[in-house]
Amino acid sequence: EGVLPAFYHLVSRNRRRWGGYIVHVGVVFIFAAFAAAPWYQEVRQTLEPGEVALAQSPLGHTYELTYEGISTNVRDPDKNLQWQAIALLSVKRDGEPLGTFTTEKRRYIRPEAQLITEVGIKSFPLEDLYIILVDADLNRILSGDAAGQAATFTILIKPLVGWIWAGGLILTLGSLIAMWPSAERVRTPSNAASRSAGAQPLPTGD
Repeated sequence: EGVLPAFYHLVSRNRRRWGGYIVHVGVVFIFAAFAAAPWYQEVRQTLEPGEVALAQSPLGHTYELTYEGISTNVRDPDKNLQWQAIALLSVKRDGEPLGTFTTEKRRYIRPEAQLITEVGIKSFPLEDLYIILVDADLNRILSGDAAGQAATFTILIKPLVGWIWAGGLILTLGSLIAMWPSAERVRTPSNAASRSAGAQPLPTGD
């Protein structure tokens, strides 16, 4: 039989044991993700439109981020939005384009003048890239001053962050397998009594 059916039949024969194994694999994923925290990389840089920031991954990748500028949206009561400043960046990884990413500052009408930062995120199997708009002269930007578009960004590279979520899913799967009831044949009293009644006595010697 195929690999997946064979694995299913193997697990179904002893669900508690294999569920426990799978739970341990999930725990290993989670601990590996937390153990990678000391290797997080952070770069903070102020850029003018057209300037480039470089960030080195602990796994050896080089990210090149080109700041394209900030666009704005003003008051939109339907979305509870007072204003929105959207920074656009083009990103390359080891020279290969990844596309454009945005990071934003938003001020909402309610609650009272609440300011929110939206983070640009790109996830890979072994690391995540975060782009955060930290600071900008928003008064000049919102007034349409083309010369006031300088902005400060924080670039974070975090290895194995996705493994936390993967480990959680694996742990949940293993727990469900271990707790799933097995379809066992249960001997009923009537069946047991009928078998006892039909049993022949053993012959005894003289």
